[in-house]
Amino acid sequence: MRITFKLLLTGILIFLSWSLSAQKVTISGYIKDASTGENLIGATVFNSNYKTGTITNNYGFYTLTVQEADTLGIVYSFIGYKPQTKKIATIKDLTIDIQLASSDNSLDEVVINAKRNDNNVKKAQMGVIDVPLKQINTLPAIGGENDILKVSGGIGLLSSNLTLEGPIKKEKGSFIISGRRSYIDLLAKPFIPKNKNNTNYYLYDLNAKFNYTLTDKDRLYLSFFTGLDDAKYTGVNSLNYGLNIGNRTGTFRWNHLFSNKIFSNTSVIYNEYHNSLTTSQGQYVEQQYSGIRDLNAKTDWEIHPNTNHSIKAGLFYSYNTFIPATTSNKISKKGTVPTLATDSIPRRYSNQLAFYVSDEIKFSSAFSANLGVRLPMFLSTGAKYSAIEPRVTLKYSVSPNASLKASYTEMNQFLHLVPSSTASLPTDIWISSSKVIKPELSRQYSLGYFKNFNNNSIETSAELYYKILLFEAAEKT
Repeated sequence: MRITFKLLLTGILIFLSWSLSAQKVTISGYIKDASTGENLIGATVFNSNYKTGTITNNYGFYTLTVQEADTLGIVYSFIGYKPQTKKIATIKDLTIDIQLASSDNSLDEVVINAKRNDNNVKKAQMGVIDVPLKQINTLPAIGGENDILKVSGGIGLLSSNLTLEGPIKKEKGSFIISGRRSYIDLLAKPFIPKNKNNTNYYLYDLNAKFNYTLTDKDRLYLSFFTGLDDAKYTGVNSLNYGLNIGNRTGTFRWNHLFSNKIFSNTSVIYNEYHNSLTTSQGQYVEQQYSGIRDLNAKTDWEIHPNTNHSIKAGLFYSYNTFIPATTSNKISKKGTVPTLATDSIPRRYSNQLAFYVSDEIKFSSAFSANLGVRLPMFLSTGAKYSAIEPRVTLKYSVSPNASLKASYTEMNQFLHLVPSSTASLPTDIWISSSKVIKPELSRQYSLGYFKNFNNNSIETSAELYYKILLFEAAEKT
């Protein structure tokens, strides 16, 4: 009865939001960086005639439905870039791709008067803070290092990085490859006593991305990342430890435009994580290993009937492999530490499937809402769980630069990270739900006040939330 009532309630909420009004003309396209060809996420598209607008999605795509007019003024802008204004005759649907040039590349003095994006106040969304990439690159770095990889190379005190980028085919495709490696281990080696020559630390990461435009409606993306942190320490009383933490991921993504109002993104993703810990003292050694591998496939759709509706829907599937291992041994007389077999404990497997749909609807200039539902299902050996997760966010504008927001969200968690509260070193272990380990459910209520100052150059917000955590939340079937 509980699931039936929640499903009925969610269906009513979404049904009420589908008050679609007919519009005449749709303008859509991609917004990119003119120098690198990278898609700009969150760029603003503003219709100066009717004072309406939109922003680009996570793939740089935008769609704006407007009424017919002899001439429309469309302003394209993004923080750190010179805006462009297009005068458009709207007699039919149009596809307009825009390339914005960085304002840093201007040789002459340019004065730009533009209004900063106020989506943090206007959108029915909570618990999210957007930081533009241009702003991230200007932030001060601690120790001379930035966590975000730049489109540049350099030699630092602790590490060096190198980035290579270029076209695959002019106006069709491009690539970027970036790597970083620390050399703390090399710099510290002369200062480490010989009896502690096993003390060592280094890190590296490699990031690569390729994109190619097949047609006006199809774009392909391929990305890869691998990173490793490796630390060894020889301490007093012959206490030694070794820590090896690594991540690896690869993504193949396909963007497709079914029409100027329907955008889809389909991805196949591989993730891999491991945490290996070795501790030894005297003649004994203990080893622990925890790994998780995911193979994911998902498709996400965005439908924009008009400026008052933004409908999103998607399907997700994940196949998870859990790799636990542990052993205690005596070190050989030669001092050789035995290799830990990662299959010493049987591996566990699980499957996740989920469907979601949401509609961000604007009822008036002051009131809007985001209504949605997610339907997850989890399958493991001897266990099967399903649930219904409603999500509701309401926004009311109390002034042009301030708004009140309230939200309710339900979420089920089927994978669990088990940390150790006694060990001083990281020994986190991933486990999945089963007949013994039940899923967790969170119900969160949030209330927030958002206000901008000085023409949106200063953003402030205050949020309160109340969360309820429950075990054995999902329905067992």
